Amino acid sequence: MGQVGTLYGLSVGPGDRELITLKALRILKQAPVVAFPAGVRGKLGMAQQIVGQWLDTQQIQLPLTFPYVQDQDILTQAWNEAAEQVWHY
Repeated sequence: MGQVGTLYGLSVGPGDRELITLKALRILKQAPVVAFPAGVRGKLGMAQQIVGQWLDTQQIQLPLTFPYVQDQDILTQAWNEAAEQVWHY
């Protein structure tokens, strides 16, 4: 079995870059891999816009695709694919 890591779920606030907590910022800066919802149509997602200013080039950025639909089967598939991507790290 490979090395076990820690998965943190961080809130980046309600969309204002200045409202991320100090604790979330500390964990974010220390994380070797940072996953976040991908943007749509070639644009950065809100979470990526907020965390991007704090990341350095050594951190792996892992955008995850979550469709904006209500179909449970499509959502379940997207969550499973995201889990597999994160599990790799």
